[in-house]
Amino acid sequence: MIALVPFGRVDGWLVERIERLAAKFFFNLSVFDSVPAPSSAYDHARRQYNASELLLTLRNLACSRGFQKVLGITSEDLYYGSSLFVFGCAEFGGTSAVISTCRLKAESEGLFASRVFKEVLHELGHLFGLEHCMNDCVMTFCERLDQIDVKKASYCSECLEKLTKAIENVRQTSRAHSGTPQSRDIWCTSSR
Repeated sequence: MIALVPFGRVDGWLVERIERLAAKFFFNLSVFDSVPAPSSAYDHARRQYNASELLLTLRNLACSRGFQKVLGITSEDLYYGSSLFVFGCAEFGGTSAVISTCRLKAESEGLFASRVFKEVLHELGHLFGLEHCMNDCVMTFCERLDQIDVKKASYCSECLEKLTKAIENVRQTSRAHSGTPQSRDIWCTSSR
């Protein structure tokens, strides 16, 4: 149902940990071999990758491989629109999402993995139609690392209920993937 696609070099231990932890939240991930980020997505002036280009690449990959949802992960710095950077972006209720580990780095491997996993859950939540949440929840909007560090690494009861229903709907409606999927609203965790 969900593909996990590393763009470029992403540590194997991190991908394995994401796969294992995601399974606890009903997300069965099929991990792809690493693919290069499209050169057209790189903005030389900014020294960052355009997240919208990566989302398009992921959407096309999902279409060609028959996945309903696809999550990309990269160690490269990302931006979206006029933002300075983004931790992650997702098509709201759509097909593709991407997170960047670039600005999530920490002194310890545990803190780094915690930040990454919170962003994975956050962007997957958006893929399944969850909005930002004001409860103690992984769907809380964050634009700084200290905000990510203090937010919960799980969904609140309201979001978990919505997520469970959304996942069941996706399983039941298993759409045929032919042609390019429709573009959706993009939700990003970013600086302003």
